[in-house]
Amino acid sequence: MSPEQLLGKPLDVRSDLYSLGCVLYELLSGLPPFHSGAIFEQHLHLEPPPLAGVPPHVNAAVLKALAKSPDQRFSSSDEFLLALLRPPRPQIITNSIGMKLKLIPAGRFRMGSEKGRDNEKPVHEVTIVKPFYIGVYPVTQAQYQAVMGTNPYGFKGPNRPVECVSWDQAVEFCRKLSEKEGKRYRLPSEAEWEYACRAGSPAEYCFGDSEAELGDHAWFYGNSGAQTHEVGQKKPNAWGLYDMHGNDWEWCEDVWHENYEGAPADGSAWTTGGEPSLRVLRGGAWNLYPSNCRSADRDWAAPTVGDGDLGSRVVLRDI
Repeated sequence: MSPEQLLGKPLDVRSDLYSLGCVLYELLSGLPPFHSGAIFEQHLHLEPPPLAGVPPHVNAAVLKALAKSPDQRFSSSDEFLLALLRPPRPQIITNSIGMKLKLIPAGRFRMGSEKGRDNEKPVHEVTIVKPFYIGVYPVTQAQYQAVMGTNPYGFKGPNRPVECVSWDQAVEFCRKLSEKEGKRYRLPSEAEWEYACRAGSPAEYCFGDSEAELGDHAWFYGNSGAQTHEVGQKKPNAWGLYDMHGNDWEWCEDVWHENYEGAPADGSAWTTGGEPSLRVLRGGAWNLYPSNCRSADRDWAAPTVGDGDLGSRVVLRDI
């Protein structure tokens, strides 16, 4: 029995998961979590010993199912099963060209802005179904050079964001990087980009609504000195991502649409309808005003265009 059942409190599926955790504990160790003395009292107040001889993620999953508080257990049997079958993913990974990627959790958010332009409406709920990795920084010139053998820079510097990159070139970079790493890299969908940029913030920027604070987080018209800057020099957002506002525009997978009427609600790229000859840009750039650097701000360009404020960031999802 779970602690709440012993105390006569209301029960739900998490109480059943506690009982299942007890069964699994005994199957894996040969003994119940508590097997001598005042067993009821131990279920109420003591933590069971860690399991020996099992993978760490299995031990962690079983002990989480046996948490005293229902709020600290899994919320469903599916969640428990996944924790048993799959080791936890590292929060940050680094690939062979030194690119750091951060694990972004699944979740829901409100995409767009009521205060913004017509193309940012209607504000709608999007569910990011699966976690994904996204670059901690924009693709740098050194990383682009390592994969493509060229560096289409305007402002030279190995740790500056790569620029003058067209959508076609950004997609080709992802293709070659995928071949090199043996994993599927791609550009983020527009929904993934905004979700990662916001990092849980419903405000105009990842840090709030005040333009006065933008200089702490971004290189834009007011502080850039009319050039890009090395990545990672400003404050990150709450999920540890840098330069989501300003420095360089970042290409997304999506075809440009004039508004969000009919937009996907599952976080996938919107690649049908709209203007097939145009692709979406996000984040603003070193030569733009604060309003262009908002989380919901959108722009477009032809996929063959590679201006001096166009860069990219990559996503690794199929892992």
